[in-house]
Amino acid sequence: MGGKGITAADHVVLGGRGRNRVERPTYGVGVVRSWRRIGAVCDFDANGFHRPKGDLRGMFTVSGKIRRFAAAAFSAATLLAVTLGVQGQPAQAAVAANTVFQLHNDGSIWQSTGAACNGNSCGGWIELDNNPAAVAISAGAGTVFQLHNDGSIWRSTGAACNGNSCGGWTELDNNPAAVAISAGAGTVFQLHNDGSIWRSTGAACNGNSCGGWTKLDNNPAAVAISAGAGTVFQLHNDGSIWRSTGAACNGNSCGGWTQLDNNPAATAISAGGSTVYQLHNTGAIWRSTGAACNGASCGGWTQLDNNPAATAISAGGSTVYQLHNTGAIWRSTGAACNGASCGGWTQLDNNPAAVAIAASQNTVFQLHNDGSIWRSTGAACNGSSCGGWTKLDNNPAAVAIAVANGG
Repeated sequence: MGGKGITAADHVVLGGRGRNRVERPTYGVGVVRSWRRIGAVCDFDANGFHRPKGDLRGMFTVSGKIRRFAAAAFSAATLLAVTLGVQGQPAQAAVAANTVFQLHNDGSIWQSTGAACNGNSCGGWIELDNNPAAVAISAGAGTVFQLHNDGSIWRSTGAACNGNSCGGWTELDNNPAAVAISAGAGTVFQLHNDGSIWRSTGAACNGNSCGGWTKLDNNPAAVAISAGAGTVFQLHNDGSIWRSTGAACNGNSCGGWTQLDNNPAATAISAGGSTVYQLHNTGAIWRSTGAACNGASCGGWTQLDNNPAATAISAGGSTVYQLHNTGAIWRSTGAACNGASCGGWTQLDNNPAAVAIAASQNTVFQLHNDGSIWRSTGAACNGSSCGGWTKLDNNPAAVAIAVANGG
């Protein structure tokens, strides 16, 4: 690991398998095993790296062997610096549900105050870090975590940068095997390149000793994780989906998992609350009822959609959102499909610039290929008019967003 480059044979990952799939709504969390796209913005093929909508950071796998994409060439303009401090003291950034964070292509991390842009002025951001080693962020209830290209994992204390000094971070781990993080309900989980999954106890590193982790699994088939309220789900390279019981491994025995599905069409998972959703390579979207598999029979799923345009899902609270390859964004009403008819969706936007979505408890955010970030007001489109969005930023350096959704 540790900042290895990628080759033309490498595969974009973000928590899914197959074509056009993304597990998380940022450009840098999660892993998968075959040809991928992230948020309908990036492809690898035999000819190399194809960027239809812009550049990004991410995680990658090569035939199941995970590599980190530590830095890409981004078409970023000048960074809009927003550093808050009072009389030389760093500001403290309170984190609430529905708070969105962004990662820039220089590694800086920013927290939204919630303030909308005023014309081209978008000052509602607090800088939390400026470390170029950052390659991924994941937000949970109350805080944000970051993953570095050396595998180290850090938790924000909430303290803002003071000029160029950004000391508000606590190191939780320093393991170069780490390839993905997923936060939920105030804690963070990590996935290693050997498929092992670990849960943070919250304990900080003591020098180079970082023992505050509990091992939950050691299965090399694991390719993606998604954390919800109090638990974590994993996706295997055969499409099977598993829910953690919370039980730690006992030596090499890691039996604390309940199988929820075994469908090889699964390409992405996204957890919201205690529920998990999956996206298939056909574009079908399914919601778990929570029922475990009974042998090879895994019937505990409700179909919500069957649209092949779907390229990404993001769950928050009790609902799920989807992003289409046209840039359209849709919110589920919760209604199940009736045969081939799947009408339980409300259109929120139709902007082809959209490249990623991130859901919170009661809203969704989107990232555009120009770096702008938008928050939904909840208003549905009226025909082709989709005005229910508030602009929060316009910085072309933005490459990822993550939301603290309260678990």
